[in-house]
Amino acid sequence: MPDSLTFAAFACIWLWLVARVVVRNARAGSVGLPAAWLFSVSFMYGGAFVYAFPGYDHIRADAHWYLATLEFTEATVLRGLMATMLGLFGFALGCGAFARRRVAPMSLPMSANPAFAQQLLWMIGGIAALGLMLHAARVSFPMSAAILQVTRNMAVGCVCLGAAIAVVRRRSLVRWSLLGGLLPAYFLLVWGFVSYGFVVLMLYAGFWLSVLRPQKMPCWKLAVGSATALYVMLVLFVAWMSFRAEIRGVIWQGGEWSERASVLWRALGGVEWVRPGNLAALDWINIRLNQTMMVGKVIEWHSDYPELRQHGATLWVVLLAWVPRALWPGKPEMGGSDFMAEHTGRLFSESSTFGVGPVIEFYVNFGYPGVFVGCVTLGFCLRWLDRRAALSLGRGDLFGFLKWFTVGIALVAPSSMMIFVAASAAMAFIAMSTLGTLLVRPRRVRVI
Repeated sequence: MPDSLTFAAFACIWLWLVARVVVRNARAGSVGLPAAWLFSVSFMYGGAFVYAFPGYDHIRADAHWYLATLEFTEATVLRGLMATMLGLFGFALGCGAFARRRVAPMSLPMSANPAFAQQLLWMIGGIAALGLMLHAARVSFPMSAAILQVTRNMAVGCVCLGAAIAVVRRRSLVRWSLLGGLLPAYFLLVWGFVSYGFVVLMLYAGFWLSVLRPQKMPCWKLAVGSATALYVMLVLFVAWMSFRAEIRGVIWQGGEWSERASVLWRALGGVEWVRPGNLAALDWINIRLNQTMMVGKVIEWHSDYPELRQHGATLWVVLLAWVPRALWPGKPEMGGSDFMAEHTGRLFSESSTFGVGPVIEFYVNFGYPGVFVGCVTLGFCLRWLDRRAALSLGRGDLFGFLKWFTVGIALVAPSSMMIFVAASAAMAFIAMSTLGTLLVRPRRVRVI
C-alpha cells in the first residue's frame, strides 16, 4: 500500500510543474489560459493528496458512506495519479515550459484614445448579457447551447479586457472585480451549479497572474497569497458540499431570492476548517475532487477488459465537431455518465453526470502513450491560442485578443470530452470571426 510520503512527493512535483508553466509562460507573454487549465485540473484531481495526511483512510469506521460505494483502494488512486502526472508533464511540454529560448515579455498597449475600447466593451458586454438572459429564460433554438456558451465565454473576455484597460489607465479594479464576480454568482444562484463558475474564477486567476499582477510583487507574497486563496476555496467547497442538497432544493424548486440567499448564508455559517484532524472535511474533498480515483478505476477495468480500448474512436470525431446537430442527428450530447459507466464498470444514477476529462479519454483510446501525446497536443494548442491572444493584446488589437481568448476558453474544460471542447472552440471561432467581419473594423487600437 502506498504511504503518505508517496502522495506528498507527488504533490511537490505537481506544484513545481504548475509553477513552472505559469512563470515561464507569463515571462514569454501569456493571458493565463494554460495557467487556468492547470488550476482547474489541480483542483479537480488534487483530492488524491488527502492521502498525504498521515492517518487518513477512506475505509475507516467513521468515513463517509459514499466512499465505500465507490469500491477503490489507495493503490487505485496512486495508479490514477501516476497517469495524471504523465499527462501533466505532457501538457507542460506542449506549453513550452521546458523550452530554452527567451522571448521578450508582453507589455500592455498604451495610447491616448480610449473611444474604440469603450465601444468594444459595451458591444461585447451587451451580447454576453443578452446570451445570459436567454440562458436564464431557458430559450432554446437550433445550436442554442453552443451559441449561449460562446456568449458566456465572451463575458469572461470582456471582464478581463476591461480589467487590463483599467490597469493601463492606473484605475481601480474594484468595478471589474465586482462585475467578474457576477458570473459565478449567476450560475450559483440561478442554476445551483458551481462548476462553470469555478472555471471562470480560474480564468480570472490565470489572467491576473499573467497580465495584471504587479511585476515587482515579491515571490513570497505571491506564494502566500496563492496558498491562502487555495485554502479558502477548499473551505468554501466543503461548506458547499455540506449544504449542496438543501441549496439546490431551494433553487430548483423556484425559491425566492431571499430563500436562496438565506440558505447560502446558512451554508457559510457551517464553514469548517480544513485540517489534517478534520477527517470529515477531507472525505468531502476525496468524494468530489478526486478525479484521479476515477482514472485509476478506468485503468484497472481496462486491465481486466482490454477489448474496451477505443483506438481513437472518440477522437477522430473531433474533426466533425463543427457539424451542427441538424445535419448530424446522432451527434454526441453532453451530460450523463454512460461513458464512465462503460469504462469503470460502475453503475451511476441516471440523474448524475460524471465528467470524463482528457486523461481518461486519452487513456481509453491509446493507453499511457495516448495520455502523454494527447496532453502534449492539448498543451500546444492551448498555448498557441494563448500566445495569439497575448500578442493581440500587446499590440492593441483588442478584438483580436477577445477572439483568441474566447476560443481558448473553450479548451479550459477539465471534465469535458474532446468533441465537446472542439465543438465549443469551433463555434467560438465562427461566431467571433463573423462578429469581427460585421461589426468591427480590422484596426489596431491603443487603450489609454
